[in-house]
Amino acid sequence: MFNIKISNFKEIKEEQIEYICENWLPVPRKTVSMIVANGGIGKSWIIIQLALRHLIKNPNEKVFAWLSEDPEGLSKHRANLICSKVLEVEPTNIEKLFISDSPTFPINFNNIQKVKEQLKEFNVILLDPLIGFYSGDENSNADARIFMQHFTKWAAEENKTILFIHHASKGTSKSRGASALVDAVRLVYEIEKIDKNDTKRKFTIGKDNYGVKNILDCTEFERVIFPKKPIKIVFEAVENKIEL
Repeated sequence: MFNIKISNFKEIKEEQIEYICENWLPVPRKTVSMIVANGGIGKSWIIIQLALRHLIKNPNEKVFAWLSEDPEGLSKHRANLICSKVLEVEPTNIEKLFISDSPTFPINFNNIQKVKEQLKEFNVILLDPLIGFYSGDENSNADARIFMQHFTKWAAEENKTILFIHHASKGTSKSRGASALVDAVRLVYEIEKIDKNDTKRKFTIGKDNYGVKNILDCTEFERVIFPKKPIKIVFEAVENKIEL
């Protein structure tokens, strides 16, 4: 048995979409979004900066970043660099960012409730990579729909902002695997390198159900991701020659 929610139009409370990081990388609240990129793009740098920017503006909220591909000490090092070299804030002011480098495991009907209980205190949940949590055939739309329903329902019912980091198909910036993975989310950012630029990345809005392009006034844009590398000055020895 199931219940269909039926509401009288006149009694429905009107709502507008709210976002985190609206001025940098808007992500809609109470739903699931996705960042798609190839390896080496700097996905973890991006979501760490996203978390930091959100907490600077919303210091009373809590962010959980499950960065399973990097040791937590490295993630902290990157966060400190972003704070000091990009955002120009003191890292000690960031109090409610929580990071895990625990190994991922398939999330399914049998364990989703336990996951929700462990992460119930967090407002924003960042999961990297999606495939590490996926419990089905990556190319099966049926499996993808079941998997993503766990997260879309969780986000809507418990006011969670969930962002998956997903790998792109080889040689492209498009999501790999079943199309239902993208169908289930409300927003997708596709990220690419920029030639001869060590600090920025190019972002393209690949899917936009909530009109993020109207906030940004574009569908493609660039963002500083990495701190600038210090300029190395090399002194070469010069022999003194005396001409007679």
